[in-house]
Amino acid sequence: MKRYELTKEPWERIKAVLPLERTGKRGRPRKDDRKMPNGMLWIVRSGAQWRELPEAYGPWQSVYARFAKWRDDGTLEVIFHTLSADADMENLSLDSTCIKVHESANGGEKTANKAVGRTSGGLNTKLHAIVDGLGNPVEFMLS
Repeated sequence: MKRYELTKEPWERIKAVLPLERTGKRGRPRKDDRKMPNGMLWIVRSGAQWRELPEAYGPWQSVYARFAKWRDDGTLEVIFHTLSADADMENLSLDSTCIKVHESANGGEKTANKAVGRTSGGLNTKLHAIVDGLGNPVEFMLS
């Protein structure tokens, strides 16, 4: 499991940008902040379903709930930019790829704010990525 986890240096950089713990004493105790991003990384790198998350990271429901909260409130984006702040900006590369959107991905809603467009092949989106000289991502954009 160690290969999926943050090392000490990146953890020290991101722990300052994580949302503060609740101060109230109601409800269940908050799960360990260090385990949460490690569990998210395990899911992303392994390609497994949330239910297959090893117990070492805590209950999968807790890790997913924290992921959804951080996704919605912008914390994941802040973490990404914090970790990519020291990128080698001298040698940047840009790449893009088209991604076919599954018909159920839109949920029947309008596509105006979802970076989904209609083409002759159906619903599509385009993912743009900028990487530094080492291939580490610096920025992503959907169009």
